[in-house]
Amino acid sequence: MGTSTDGQLCFGVSFPEEHEFPWGEFEVEEWWFEKILGYKHPFEIYDDTGNYIDGVAPDEDLSNEYYAHYSNFRDANPMPVEVVMHCSYNYPMIIIAAKESLHCNSRGYPEVINTETLVVTDESRQAVADFCKKYCEITSDVDLEPKWYLTSMWG
Repeated sequence: MGTSTDGQLCFGVSFPEEHEFPWGEFEVEEWWFEKILGYKHPFEIYDDTGNYIDGVAPDEDLSNEYYAHYSNFRDANPMPVEVVMHCSYNYPMIIIAAKESLHCNSRGYPEVINTETLVVTDESRQAVADFCKKYCEITSDVDLEPKWYLTSMWG
C-alpha cells in the first residue's frame, strides 16, 4: 500500500509552514475548550500522566458521565473556525477556515461539489478574521484576506 492523499477545499487564511500557533501542533481542540473557554471536568478519572487514577478504570456509568459532560460542553461551545491542516503530518501547514467552507475527499473517491455551496457568510468571514487577529500571531508573510484554497493532505 502507498500513502494516501486527501483533497481539501476551504475558505480562510493560510499560514506558512513554520508559523507558531498558541496550541502547538495538534492540540487545538484541547487548547480551545480548556485554555480559552476554561472547561473543567466535573471530576477526574485520569491522573497527570494520562493513566486511570490509582490504575483503576471507572465503572461504565461514571465513564459515560465523564465523556458526556465534555461532549455536551463542546456541542454548546463550538470553535468559531475550522483549523485545516494540509501538506503532510511531517510538514504540517495550517489554514484557519470558515466552518461551513471545508470540503474534503479521500484519494480515489471523487466528490461532486455543488458550487452553490461555495458561499461564506459575512459572519463567518468576520469569525475567521477575529480568530486570526486574537489568537494567531500575524507576521508579514500572512495575508489576512481570506481566500479559497485547494490543498492536499498526505499522510
